[in-house]
Amino acid sequence: MSPDGAGLRIYGEMVGVLWKARQYSLAIQLEQFWNRLVAARQFNLFCAYPIDVFDDEFRIDALDALLCAHTHLLPTGSNGDLEAAINRAMDEVLGPRVESLRLLIKSNYRPSWAVLPKAEAIVLWLRNNLHEDADAILSRARQYYRSSYSPIASLENQEG
Repeated sequence: MSPDGAGLRIYGEMVGVLWKARQYSLAIQLEQFWNRLVAARQFNLFCAYPIDVFDDEFRIDALDALLCAHTHLLPTGSNGDLEAAINRAMDEVLGPRVESLRLLIKSNYRPSWAVLPKAEAIVLWLRNNLHEDADAILSRARQYYRSSYSPIASLENQEG
């Protein structure tokens, strides 16, 4: 490892502990501290947050500061189970109108300021744009998904 910290990887556990305790502003303050340290010392910082993507708190307005403090959101499982569960629930709740909505979602489901996995970005899109059906879709998707993975998100800060 070089003296400036290049190649060093650090895991920030406390931010997740604060988040779980619903101390959101303290978690964001700690993230800001870590980001200043990352900029000064050039290392990779990895964080894990106990975020349930089906919970009402998984909304852009609730996560904006958290997502802006990270370069990537990484899913705990990348095998497509979450996306499959969401698609199945959308089919059941939306019926024939699902195809036109899928085209709309596909054209603008990812926020421009955050790198999100597709399934998590679709959840955020549903919460922001399909208020009347989002809860029903996500409730069913949770049931389908629970059998395979716990919906916890991981976040990463990478050196610039």
